[in-house]
Amino acid sequence: KQDIKIWDSEMAGIFFQTVISNLNNSEYYADTLRFSFAVGPDDNKDTILKARIVTMGKVRDYDRPFKVSADTGSTAIVGTHYEIVHSLNVVPAGAAQAYAHVKVKRTDDLRTKTFRLVLKLEENEHFQPHL
Repeated sequence: KQDIKIWDSEMAGIFFQTVISNLNNSEYYADTLRFSFAVGPDDNKDTILKARIVTMGKVRDYDRPFKVSADTGSTAIVGTHYEIVHSLNVVPAGAAQAYAHVKVKRTDDLRTKTFRLVLKLEENEHFQPHL
C-alpha cells in the first residue's frame, strides 16, 4: 500500500478556475473565459466579467489578499478595452475561493478585430501561483 500525499505546505497555491461543462455528474474546468458582445444588445457598452479564483492548501481564519494584473501576452489595451475593477482582491477568512472582476468595454474596433486579455495572479506572502 502506498501512502497518499497530503498538502503540507504553509504556502497556498492560487489559480483561475472556470466550470466549462457538467457531464454525467462530473464538472470539467478551464482557466479561460470567453466573451463576445456579438450576441448581446447593441446598446450594451460594457459588462463586468467575474473570474473565479480558487486556492489550494489550508483554509485560513483571516482574510488573504491577492493581486490580479494583465500579462504581457494581452493585446487588449487597459483603459480602452478593459479595466481591472480591483487589482487587489481578498479571499475572505474561512474561504477557499473569491472572484476578480474585469470591466470589458465595447469599442468600435471590436467590429473588425479580436483582442485578448490575459490575466495573471501575482505572488505574495499568502499565495504562490502555479504551485
